[in-house]
Amino acid sequence: MTFERDHRIDFFRGLALIFIFWDHVPQNPLAQFTVRNFGFSDAAEIFVFLAGYAAVLAYGKIARRDGS
Repeated sequence: MTFERDHRIDFFRGLALIFIFWDHVPQNPLAQFTVRNFGFSDAAEIFVFLAGYAAVLAYGKIARRDGS
C-alpha cells in the first residue's frame, strides 16, 4: 500500500483554480478556453469533485481500517 499523493489530482485541481480565476476576470480572452464554454458545468464543479476524490483517498483508508 502506497502513501504518496497522486500529483495528477493536485495538477488538475490547480488547473481548475486557474480556470476559475480566468472566468472571473472581466473581458479576459483566456476565458474563451475554459471548460464553461464547452459543457454544462464550470471549473468550480471540477474543483469540488477532485477535492472530494482527494479526501476519499486520504481518509478512506483510515475509515476502512477503523471500520467507520
